[in-house]
Amino acid sequence: METVITVCGNADQACPVFPGQVNRHHWPFDDPAHATGTDEQKLAVFRRVRDEIKKVFEAYAAGRRDQAKAAAAANSSRKEDAATLPK
Repeated sequence: METVITVCGNADQACPVFPGQVNRHHWPFDDPAHATGTDEQKLAVFRRVRDEIKKVFEAYAAGRRDQAKAAAAANSSRKEDAATLPK
């Protein structure tokens, strides 16, 4: 396991222990289970939080893909440089 992401409440403090070195991220969002009002209002809160989580995770994933592409390009460049060195 490389990354642990928590999203609600005090999960950043009460999260289970994960062995080894992991990247931990805590992104606090409103807990829609605490929404009040009519069923329609509660549903609106659940949808809003769902959309917020989706937006943040998509941005995070895009950054991870960009990092992977950059690492692959750097690795490819090092291989090309090594191939041109005199033997």
